[in-house]
Amino acid sequence: MTPTSREAPDIERLAAAVAGTARPLTGQDRAELAELLPLVGRHARDAGLRLEGDRRLAVTVHALAFLRRVRDGERLDPLGPEVHAEIPAAGLNAARVLVAAYCEPRGRAADDTEAALFALHFEAARRAPEHSDTEETAMAVKIVIGHRLGKGQAVAEGVRKAGAEPVLIPGPGADMKVGDVMAAEGAVLGISFCGSGGAGAVTAKAKYGHDIEFGMRSAQARGDRRPTGPHRARLRLPGHRGPGLRGRRSAAEEAGGGGMTDSRLTVRVAGSGPTRERAFAAAMGEVRKRVGEAAPGVCYRVEPLTLDVVSAVEHRWTERFLGVLFARQRRRYDLELRVTVRAGALDLAALDFAVREERLSPLQHALRMR
Repeated sequence: MTPTSREAPDIERLAAAVAGTARPLTGQDRAELAELLPLVGRHARDAGLRLEGDRRLAVTVHALAFLRRVRDGERLDPLGPEVHAEIPAAGLNAARVLVAAYCEPRGRAADDTEAALFALHFEAARRAPEHSDTEETAMAVKIVIGHRLGKGQAVAEGVRKAGAEPVLIPGPGADMKVGDVMAAEGAVLGISFCGSGGAGAVTAKAKYGHDIEFGMRSAQARGDRRPTGPHRARLRLPGHRGPGLRGRRSAAEEAGGGGMTDSRLTVRVAGSGPTRERAFAAAMGEVRKRVGEAAPGVCYRVEPLTLDVVSAVEHRWTERFLGVLFARQRRRYDLELRVTVRAGALDLAALDFAVREERLSPLQHALRMR
């Protein structure tokens, strides 16, 4: 099929985008795109969507990947419930009709995962701000989100509602990649949810010189619900229990602390690894443990304030199989840091527990029940 005048520029733009890849556009790809893209365009018009610029190219790239999977008999794994939660039911049903219109003539059952991916593209276009024909597409402010356990979907939704573009790093250990992804995406702000004393944020500062601020997990910061600093993005994130936590903390402080203490501690930590980043992460991973040992009570909050490098040593040696063959250069990095933190702790021994006496009936005594 010959592409229409509207789809032909999209196909040529796609061909230029994938020309340098391992799988450039083929004649068969062009013929199948000429069938699929009009279906996509009709679906967008029926839904009242405008696919322009980079958004249109993104949908075209996805269409190419989709038709190749159909041709090769490849099926994707089902998507998780958090992805389907982003898609309105009407949008998903309409995308199913689109996928079925292309798949059924080729003897393949419509794939719900493929329909959901198309629906996500259309939903992103629906949420995008509208522009006039004479107005250039505005560059969205990008916010990178990295969570130690690969989470962060709720924060990404809050960023999206604030009018910015979230870049959610997938997979465990994402907090350590925030600086790299910010550089790659040209993002103005990164949010690192880290369980090791802020290692992700400090790594971003060490590699790229970013200004950083700790405390987004504290009660006060969640209550304020805004990042601060010289380059803040001025967006508001959803509360996520912030005001309630701040209120409870303030009430406890006004009542005399209730066994809570806020102290400033300095600890020395060390870490080793095959790369500089791994050594730094290992050292920062020791911060919470050392602070927990030194804090008076059970430590519930650790906020790094300053960091000094005590020593940084790179060890190099050459390994050979049987002492003579296959020479290989090896490295190990040892890093020792002095970290000053503000630690919040709760002295459980100082808490006054109310005592409530209970009487057991003879039957409860017999059955050893309360």
